[in-house]
Amino acid sequence: MALSTPDAIDLKLIELAQRYDEPIEVPVPETYAQEAALPGAIDAWREGIEAERRRALEVLWAPREKVGSAETVDLVMLRAALEAALDDASELTARFHRSAALGRRLELLARAEMASRFAAHLGAIAIEARPG
Repeated sequence: MALSTPDAIDLKLIELAQRYDEPIEVPVPETYAQEAALPGAIDAWREGIEAERRRALEVLWAPREKVGSAETVDLVMLRAALEAALDDASELTARFHRSAALGRRLELLARAEMASRFAAHLGAIAIEARPG
């Protein structure tokens, strides 16, 4: 079902903001269980999750000026936010793999995971919002 009005897009974005307004629990991938057992590693993971959750909320609650076609503004904002989240996920993943700071680097992986999830949520809304 395509979102046919800007209000419908806004409603989906508000629903997404409500989802991100609550603390989010994301388990450390099993692949990194040994690293997660290092002192401070779980704290670093949680800090990464929280940092990206707050960042997503900043994007979702950022004021948008509605000039011209409000639907076009919303779609442009969605695409820009989606591209930024994908870029963030990619960059954070690369930084994680380059980091030698075992344990602390899990913050980067957590942020990459959250950015990827945010991109997936925005992508789903963008697909629904496509005209036609």
